[in-house]
Amino acid sequence: MICDLPYKITNSVTFNLPLYFMANLKREPGAFFIFWLFSIVTTLTMSMIFRTFGAASRSLAQALVPAALLILGLVIYTGFIIPTRNMLGWSRWMNYLDPIAYSFESMMVNEFRNRKFKCSSFVPSGQGYENVGAMNRICTTVSSQAGDSEIDGDAYLETAYAYSNGHLWRNLGIIIGFMIFFMFVYLIATEFISEKASKGEVLVFRRGHQPKPNINDTEATNTAAYRAEESNSAPGTNIQRQTAVVQWQDLCYDINIKGEDRRILDHVNGWVKPGTATALMVCQAINT
Repeated sequence: MICDLPYKITNSVTFNLPLYFMANLKREPGAFFIFWLFSIVTTLTMSMIFRTFGAASRSLAQALVPAALLILGLVIYTGFIIPTRNMLGWSRWMNYLDPIAYSFESMMVNEFRNRKFKCSSFVPSGQGYENVGAMNRICTTVSSQAGDSEIDGDAYLETAYAYSNGHLWRNLGIIIGFMIFFMFVYLIATEFISEKASKGEVLVFRRGHQPKPNINDTEATNTAAYRAEESNSAPGTNIQRQTAVVQWQDLCYDINIKGEDRRILDHVNGWVKPGTATALMVCQAINT
């Protein structure tokens, strides 16, 4: 986790710095650093959540299914796709358990608080309403007041999303709490849940590279002695190590195809080193 921090911090800065100004968010130093702070803390929290799923699963397939369902629920109940005031009562609890939702609320509060936005459309409007007084028209955006040509950012968040300005730093503590909780769950799962045992792989050692058995391991020593004794007692198992070199010169090999002789080995020279396996592969195009 510690070794992964430099990458996450660098990635967060290089991504959020251009994103913040390309989206034309609030041009204030304090607002930017609050935005970046919640971004990096949320990144670390989500990292702990997915690490927990990975450590609690014994195979890749077991980890992907709950992770896919989780990220879908977290995105839907963040508060952007479905505002909190429109969430059904039986599903509202998912928003309370969503760390991204707390980060989203704080970022919205960070952007809208203490700001005024000009209204772009009013009612009534159109032909015949050009001379309507300011007190007789109202902006079409929620939280607007009759006669006002601007929308208060705090009132808009409270009416449209039920977000409060006082929840800004409270949400940071909640997100950090999620991060610490899942960090400990991840460490516990890593300690006690082992990976699924492999069944298809066979460990093979190259000639001369097989590790020697531990002399303190009685079971391994007895097994090796038993195999040596069994090998010596079985007929035909004592194969002497070959040291001779196999060599050939001017080797030819012809085959008959459709009544015609074809030569596939034409005066081939070669040799084979003792103690090695050598395969001679011949390929020739045959017109049919």
